[in-house]
Amino acid sequence: MLVLMGLSLCPSEHHVIPAPLKRIKMILPTTQIKVMTSIEIADLTGKRHPDVKRDILNMLNDLQEDVSKFAHTYLDSQNRKQTQYHLDKTHTECLLTGYSAKARMMVIKRWQELESKEIETPEQLMARALISAQSVIEDKNRQLEEAKPAIDLHESIVNDDHTLSMRDAGKKLQVKPNKFVEWLRNEKYITTANLAYQAHINSSYLVLSTTEQNGKPRTNTRVTGKGFAHFGKKIAELKFSNPSHPLFYK
Repeated sequence: MLVLMGLSLCPSEHHVIPAPLKRIKMILPTTQIKVMTSIEIADLTGKRHPDVKRDILNMLNDLQEDVSKFAHTYLDSQNRKQTQYHLDKTHTECLLTGYSAKARMMVIKRWQELESKEIETPEQLMARALISAQSVIEDKNRQLEEAKPAIDLHESIVNDDHTLSMRDAGKKLQVKPNKFVEWLRNEKYITTANLAYQAHINSSYLVLSTTEQNGKPRTNTRVTGKGFAHFGKKIAELKFSNPSHPLFYK
């Protein structure tokens, strides 16, 4: 079943055609029936979705109809499975008999909009889905290509016995050094004094190095080859998932 902008096209028969992207499946209907979802009815009438679902269940029970034929699952904003109902025009009109005139009119106007739209053929649906999938592929490929220099670099350094200053590590990872140090601080790799936490020293990501400055010992945090690989991977993943993160501000 394909759900578009609150209008679901429910097939009486259907088959699955694989799309180019992994885990993407497209179900193309051979017979398309216009329906309205309980979510859209709730939006149009100003009612709570749970209340609309309750009304639909009561109506279907009174009509002695199989509720499972109308029930469908969807993922809410917290990625939890929830139930919604898909009603054809007849069942929608039946449901509205108990609603106010204003609510009925809102739904009637929406039905008129739906009926004025041309139903896409299976071929048109597939073509539109493939175009959308291709756009997603191109966008992800572009982001991966932008992250590639950092990925290649940290792979070449991972077995290096030398260490880098935090600023030099930031430069090689193609982020501003001060932003990189700030990110390490925010992610709790280093303290506010820019000294590595013991846990990350134990993980061999960072080391403490003592040098002499103006005749006095000074302790600095340095990035190991293993740490550079670790941070490179973290930053590449962050850039892929959230390219607008402050770490990448110019």
